[in-house]
Formats: sequence, structure tokens, C-alpha cells
Amino acid sequence: MRRSRGFTLVETLAAVAILVILIATMWLGLASASDTYRISLFNAESATLADTVDTAIGDVLRYALWEGEDRFTNPDYGVSGGRLFLKDGKLCLTPSPLDRDADGLGIMPLLSDGAYSNLELSGFSLLYEDGVFRGSYTIAAGEISREIEFCFRTLRCGTEGA
Repeated sequence: MRRSRGFTLVETLAAVAILVILIATMWLGLASASDTYRISLFNAESATLADTVDTAIGDVLRYALWEGEDRFTNPDYGVSGGRLFLKDGKLCLTPSPLDRDADGLGIMPLLSDGAYSNLELSGFSLLYEDGVFRGSYTIAAGEISREIEFCFRTLRCGTEGA
């Protein structure tokens, strides 16, 4: 019998099968690591954004007087009948119902665009009861999101004109 050099078909197929299994295992590990990184990055960036948004909201509402519905006054910030709302996923302030822009609203962004990185806000709500402003909003990046609740006691208790 003559011995041939090289591998048989069965040996070659077995080697290819082992390589496919190893590559699939590595692929799953890399995908899992990528997801973990994305979630960790979202958690860190959303925590930073939540702290920044809460500080900005607190600065505006800390000395505010509630006017009813969703409007408040804060003379320290030049706000009279203003309100907080979302536009294009970013938190904005209208300092007065009389201020208008091209869309009919006097809009001032509460934070610069850089504060948001790749995150967007949604579902902003603001309520007032017994000298306390309460509310919530959602921070999202793609399919990942987290709801944030805030609560600030105003240092100017009461409502405008009361």
C-alpha cells in the first residue's frame, strides 16, 4: 500500500468543524461583551445626564412660585408664567407666555446640546403640591431607557398671588 501525504477528507472536515465551533463561541463572547459595554456606557451617561438635568431643574424651581396648570414664576431667573417642556428630546424653558420665536414659543434650552451626548429625554411631567415640585422623565438611547423621578421643595412656598 501506498501512503499519501496530507489529510483525509474526514480529518479536514473535523478540523473545519472545530474551527467553526471556536469562532462561534468567540463571536458570542464578543457580542455579549459589546452589549455589556453598551449598557454600562448608557448607565454612566444617563446617570450624568440625570444629575445635570436635576440640578438645572432644581435651580429653576427652587425659588419658583406655582401659577397653576404647568406654569411657574421665578423672578431670579426672569421667569414669569414660564414652563418646562421637551422639544426634540431636550429639556427647554419658556420664560414667559409672551416671549415668542418662529414657532410661536419663547424657547430657551435648559442645557447645552453637549450635555445630552447621544441620549434623549421623553415623557417629562411636572406637578406641584404643598410647596413641592415633583415630576419624572425618561432617558433613552435606542432601545435602552430608564425613568428618573425628581422632587424639589420650593423655598418660596405658596402660589403666585396667594
